[in-house]
Amino acid sequence: MHLTQKKVSSLQANGSPQWFSDDEIAGLRLFVGKKKGKTWYLSFRDNGRKLSHKIGSADVLTVAQARELARAFLVKIAGGERPHDKTPTPKNITLGELLTDLYEKWLLAERKGGKATAAMIRSTFKRFMNLPAADLNVVMLEKWRADRLSDGTKRATINRLSGALKSMLNWAVEREMLETNPIERFRPMRENDSDGIVRYLTDEERSRLMAALDEREALMRNGRDSHNLWLKSRGLPEIPAMIGEYADYLKPLTIVALNTGARRGALFGLKWGDVDLEKRTVLFTAANAKSEKPLRVPLNTDVAATLIKWKFQSPGRGDNDLVFPSTRTGKRFDNINKGWTSLMKRAGIKNFRFHDTRHDYASRLVMLGIDLFTVKELLGHADIKMTQRYAHLAPDKLASAVESIAHKADTA
Repeated sequence: MHLTQKKVSSLQANGSPQWFSDDEIAGLRLFVGKKKGKTWYLSFRDNGRKLSHKIGSADVLTVAQARELARAFLVKIAGGERPHDKTPTPKNITLGELLTDLYEKWLLAERKGGKATAAMIRSTFKRFMNLPAADLNVVMLEKWRADRLSDGTKRATINRLSGALKSMLNWAVEREMLETNPIERFRPMRENDSDGIVRYLTDEERSRLMAALDEREALMRNGRDSHNLWLKSRGLPEIPAMIGEYADYLKPLTIVALNTGARRGALFGLKWGDVDLEKRTVLFTAANAKSEKPLRVPLNTDVAATLIKWKFQSPGRGDNDLVFPSTRTGKRFDNINKGWTSLMKRAGIKNFRFHDTRHDYASRLVMLGIDLFTVKELLGHADIKMTQRYAHLAPDKLASAVESIAHKADTA
């Protein structure tokens, strides 16, 4: 392809990695990332090895400048210099170098959870970090997997962890840092250890949860009143009384979670501009969605009433203000583990994480006879297979479908 500056500027990310070869300088290629970023690379050979040299960002370097730098690099190679030996090559780059020096930087720029992903790979595969990436093999991964299974790690977790490692190595292959993925033939296990395990609240547990929330609210208000009496008796300034329906964020947040099935991160990042109380919908934007796709969800009567009351007492009600800001910093929550754990203890509910509010939402819909495709759309699942974990909760519907055949046979 004849690359011009106009052509390079017009190239856009399309969700898949793209490579464009220059017809003027052999080996000069432009890489366009899945979501953003354009980078110049030069492919060349050294003693029979096919190597790749990163020239720089196309946002900084013009086509002419990239060609000039490519020519200069090739002149050095032709003159016997080895500038590429100053950086790890596909023959000697270790897994740790690949992660820390290259992949992690890309993750931070391109993936919302990039920092956590890099940390997870580093911690999980610590035993392999000093090993040349090209020397990793399936047998090593099978030994690692056997150790994790013996430790009680679930198959689904093992598949997710090994999948992250395989993705990193595929990324390196796409950029010609590795010739092949050394664990390409490492296959995931069947995840039968998690089949059908869905935690949702019983009616009795749900009643205890709401009672615990009300009790917590009353204790917080009484505690504030008692403290103000103590301050007043000593002539000290009183703390403003709690005004509004809710003592703090936890009760409205829980009600919204149980009635929308939203993930924790989506709720933490939710802004008032994404809540339409008139049309009774909420938009979970791509920036806050795990799937990185926007999801609009209808609000039922309970959620709409809750959010109207919560907005009335919220300090920030503008479009860019968080619906549930941290009570300590006023910014986005990192977690609510302490408050949630205390609430579960008060309610006498065991083994129910905040994320299980999402399972509870889906389970109730299915048990009420809502079809799986509708549930899939409400949850924002990319694949119906993710929703099918709730299928077993609708046995009456399946039985009814089978029975309908018998009725038709009788009337035939």
